[in-house]
Amino acid sequence: MKKMFLVIFTIFIVANIACAQAPSYIISNWVKGASTAQFTFSSWSQRIQSIYYPSDLKAIPDGAVKYIYFRMGRSNPVLLDTCSYHNLEIRLGYTTKTQFNLTAEDSLITGLTPVYFASTRFFSGLLSGMGTWLKFPVSDFILDHKSNLVIEISNGIEPTQNNGKFDLIASNKTNPIARSIIAPKDSAIGSAGISNVLDVGFDINPTGVAGINNIQAMGLFPNPSTDGYFVLSLESGKAIKTLSVAIMDVTGRTVLRKEYASVGTEFGQEIDARQLPKGCYMVLINADGEKITRKLLLQ
Repeated sequence: MKKMFLVIFTIFIVANIACAQAPSYIISNWVKGASTAQFTFSSWSQRIQSIYYPSDLKAIPDGAVKYIYFRMGRSNPVLLDTCSYHNLEIRLGYTTKTQFNLTAEDSLITGLTPVYFASTRFFSGLLSGMGTWLKFPVSDFILDHKSNLVIEISNGIEPTQNNGKFDLIASNKTNPIARSIIAPKDSAIGSAGISNVLDVGFDINPTGVAGINNIQAMGLFPNPSTDGYFVLSLESGKAIKTLSVAIMDVTGRTVLRKEYASVGTEFGQEIDARQLPKGCYMVLINADGEKITRKLLLQ
């Protein structure tokens, strides 16, 4: 595979997402007005992975990720009402890998958790230019500081060259260590790594904290569980219409999921987790959009 542009990543972004205010937590070295490497989003199928160390995340609390943000790098405003994009996917996960090969092809990181997908979406409105944040909802991912975080964004092949392409800012973190890699979306091998990593931001519900405050009480019993069974209990101020329960392992991968409808204001359910290996897990509760996490120990 020929080595791609050192700091140019060409991909179409796929989202019906408005420009957003700044996220609550940011990983970035970008300075407004400075010359900054950017990944240009264009028409062929590609993906990029960036590795972030726990030291990059030290100002960010553990918790359930509600939204992830990417920073637009195009310096001129672009009217995007006519821009349609396809098969955008965002994946998150953890790895013990610390860098990619800086001078030769390397393998991409596998086993990441899909947290956002859009088959066809449109941008709308006028982007304000360099530094604008683009916001995407995230499902079922717990951010912690136990290992290196991997963020992947990819797109499918676009049928035509869409109008309104733009760049995403990528700050130079640790030159000359390669912290990112670019590859075709369906390829396991990427071109030589690059030192820049995508500027990203997060909105997070810290572990154990309710974001909307409809849920008034939540319990897991017994915890630790010695036989693989535990009871989830909830109390809420307003009736809950839909409730999802996701159990995630230490890598952030969802290993068990349950869905419930018409939950009401009081809920109690025994959950069978006997198929899971013994160990520590995170239980993510999503009740009509409100997310709470709890640790669960299976012994």
